[in-house]
Amino acid sequence: MTGKQQTRENHARPLTLLQTALLFCGLGVTGVALFLLALGADSGDENTQERVFSSETNAQRNKTTTKRQVNQQRPTGNPVDITWVGDLMIGSSTPSPLLPPDGGSRMFDNVKHLLKADILAGNLEGPLTDSGPNKCRRKQRSTKEKCFVFSQPPEYAKIYKQAGFSLLNLANNHAHDRGDIGIEQTIEALDNVGISHTGLPNNAPIIERNGTTTVFLGFSHYPATNPIHDLAKVADQIRKADEKADLVVVLFHGGTEGPEGSHIKGVRDPGTDFIRFAHRAVDAGADLVLGSGPHVLRGIEVYQERLIAYSLGNFATYRQFNLFGVLGKSGVLQVRLAPDGTFLQGKFSPVELLDFGVPIPGGPGTTIIRSLSQEDFSNKAAVIDKSGNISLPSLGKEKSNQHSLQKVERNRNSTAENADGTSAPSGKTDSKAETSASHTNPQKTLPAGRPQTRKVPDKQGTPTSTSPTSTSTPPKKFTLNQLIHKILHQIEHLQTRF
Repeated sequence: MTGKQQTRENHARPLTLLQTALLFCGLGVTGVALFLLALGADSGDENTQERVFSSETNAQRNKTTTKRQVNQQRPTGNPVDITWVGDLMIGSSTPSPLLPPDGGSRMFDNVKHLLKADILAGNLEGPLTDSGPNKCRRKQRSTKEKCFVFSQPPEYAKIYKQAGFSLLNLANNHAHDRGDIGIEQTIEALDNVGISHTGLPNNAPIIERNGTTTVFLGFSHYPATNPIHDLAKVADQIRKADEKADLVVVLFHGGTEGPEGSHIKGVRDPGTDFIRFAHRAVDAGADLVLGSGPHVLRGIEVYQERLIAYSLGNFATYRQFNLFGVLGKSGVLQVRLAPDGTFLQGKFSPVELLDFGVPIPGGPGTTIIRSLSQEDFSNKAAVIDKSGNISLPSLGKEKSNQHSLQKVERNRNSTAENADGTSAPSGKTDSKAETSASHTNPQKTLPAGRPQTRKVPDKQGTPTSTSPTSTSTPPKKFTLNQLIHKILHQIEHLQTRF
């Protein structure tokens, strides 16, 4: 080695040590800085999630808040399938016996598969009685107006029970055809077979299914029933019922009868404005509104994302009504509701009345109700496809679940009042303590409570409008390992250079 080379080597060695020392100090500071940046990046992910969440529509935020608040206010059950049919009268023994063969036991055989539901309800058009005064004898003495009176044998209550009916509406123009004696015998017959009933004053039964409670209220403009024309009183009744159960179903009876009553708009219905009544019911807390009375199909409307079916016509009326043309076209409405009242899905199945009024699956009912819905309600009509599947119209995301929010607010106020010393309404808590097994059908599972956009991506390549690391940064422990590996790699690289 030459002297010049030795001198260069002697000067190089201390320089390398100094640079190495400085290098380690710099890398230490750099490592701390990178570590703090990593913590900030992880924290930034959460901030980014919040920014993404805050950019969602008000409807999505409201829907999430609703479900969270409902869970806080009362136990949450599972969805409930509610099936509704039109007018029911399995023959009549008044004024002269016109009864089906075999005691009416086969009346629903052809449609039993359509009647399977958690709750099956219909309108009982004639009382279940074999006694009581004939209303037409009194009426015909005072007026020349045509009068009809009906009464079904009390033992027919078993036929309704065997068909699967859970509840029958008594708020109609024929429930009192045989006076107080007739209605009392009707109630006794239904009670004996375990069928609930509504429509009479102060009568709002609660039915529990799948851990979810449903209260029913029936209205009409006929005497001795819940009055339909006093909208302030109607709203008050519904609000009180809403405090006692998860779901509120309102039933009503009335309207122009016959083919001329098919359109609810443009027809002056006797007794009340049924559209106004239905909207007021929903505003007060009703989750589903179901009508009967005109003996024909009417359109299905969506108001505040709640379904309103104005009439399903006749369903089983053996030899009592004119069934010519549209009068013999009917259907079965199946609706699935979440415990907070959210509409999950629905279906309309067409039915025809043949053989003097026996329901048979099929017919043009779906086409008829689709047409009536569109003609009467336009963009507020329920969307019904050719197979009868029902969905809600697109009315704008800003209005999504607004009704549920209002309902939750009422529940919260009610809970606060109870906390101040008022006892909890009966039927609100005890009935839900025994929650039945959940549905096995995956379609019956409630939608997730939080929006999908809040999920942290687990794969790279999902860019956002904010920091790129917000969606591509791996979990913290992997980030630190990568930083340590990178530091060691840089040390080796620099030492090699020096």
